Amino acid sequence: MLLPDETRCGAVNDITLTLLQQGAKVSGFYKCGYGNMDCRNGNDTGKVALGTMRTNLLQMRVMMPDGSDCIFNGRPRATQSMAATCVCRVAA
Repeated sequence: MLLPDETRCGAVNDITLTLLQQGAKVSGFYKCGYGNMDCRNGNDTGKVALGTMRTNLLQMRVMMPDGSDCIFNGRPRATQSMAATCVCRVAA
């Protein structure tokens, strides 16, 4: 079950994704930097798992060192950027 983390409302972090694509499979690394809050649970690194790139849709799960994960869904833009949504859940 996904529950919102009310302590993170309005949180902004600078996130860098280093992505490697082979066919439809996407892998890579996640790096979080301070924005207006520390990275969630101190997780400043992670690994991209279960990533796929379909026609104009990137879907991937980022696994964090503490066992939590975030699901990203994004659509590439012409400016080499991406419009994305992210939902994270804490480790059990």
